[in-house]
Amino acid sequence: MSEPQRLRYAQRDLVADYLRASFGASICLGPPLFLETTPVVTWVLTAIGAVFAVFGLRTALRHMTVYELGAAGFRALGPRSATVSWSGLSAMNLAYFSTRKARRERLKFSGTSGWMELTLRDGTQAIKVDSSLAGFDDIVHSAVAAARRQGLKLNAVTRANLAAMGFVDDAEDAG
Repeated sequence: MSEPQRLRYAQRDLVADYLRASFGASICLGPPLFLETTPVVTWVLTAIGAVFAVFGLRTALRHMTVYELGAAGFRALGPRSATVSWSGLSAMNLAYFSTRKARRERLKFSGTSGWMELTLRDGTQAIKVDSSLAGFDDIVHSAVAAARRQGLKLNAVTRANLAAMGFVDDAEDAG
């Protein structure tokens, strides 16, 4: 049996997210901390700053998580560990999120105009990853094969997104 493939989010993507989170939190939380502001301004800036702080925590979780893709399933190893076995796969959803520019230009998925998010469920455990994860296409391929073996019905959005990624035959077979 072969070793599972170990996957992580790219360091450069994580650094960029850390910088965005830090910049946004400091710009929003700085004025209420160091300047006199009205209660409404303080509340609004603190709320927005909290969103950036949560984004920073989410980035830290991604940074600490290693994913393993193997013949038996897909695992997240880290602070929020979970395992989805291919034989127990109970749900698979593939969503596409476009950027504002892509929506304005009505572009289809091209890898740069948005991102995909894959959610895999095995009973009560779920793993959610996005297309910036190294090996994302391999994960999708394995999940589609497992969905086909399980006779899992995929929703229309998932099938359309699989087709957009080039998994046309797999999407038709699994849907």
